[in-house]
Amino acid sequence: MGYRDSANMVALVNQFFRLKAEFEKARITWAIFAGAAAHAYGSTRRITDIDILVKKDDMRKVESVLGLSISNMQTKVDSIDLVFEVGIKTKSKIMRFFMDEEMQKNLRYRRLYELEVPVVPLEDNIILKAALGRGSDQGKFDLQDIIDMKKNSINYEYLKRRIKFYNVEEIVVPILSNLNIL
Repeated sequence: MGYRDSANMVALVNQFFRLKAEFEKARITWAIFAGAAAHAYGSTRRITDIDILVKKDDMRKVESVLGLSISNMQTKVDSIDLVFEVGIKTKSKIMRFFMDEEMQKNLRYRRLYELEVPVVPLEDNIILKAALGRGSDQGKFDLQDIIDMKKNSINYEYLKRRIKFYNVEEIVVPILSNLNIL
């Protein structure tokens, strides 16, 4: 990692520390997901950004903390992406990834940059990564992240229930079967 990469990483971590403190002070329900969550669950690849999923009910609190009006479902603070919902186009539909009550009840706490942070459930992150299904040919690491995350204890009942919830059986089940998860 060069000086510029190192300086960018320090800025990212500092911004994340500040945002975490502000969200906790405002009692905003949030969790990291995607690549940063994969890292928290055991992926060793370098983090280039942090994706944060915020409960949609907390949109006004987020606007207040950030001092801006959020007109869509996503905003970016430096290399931190804040989303209330992600729409992922699969073969025949759009998967809506958002924090519902069940996900919120199953949030886990893991270490990221020496901080204990809320992380979307392992199973939801695996489903997200399988639905995205991007590989190194696209400059992404979704499939490798799943392989790295599967070293954790998986709640298979919750995983299967959430696959049905997201209505992505046709795309996710074959991928997870090929990776010896299902």
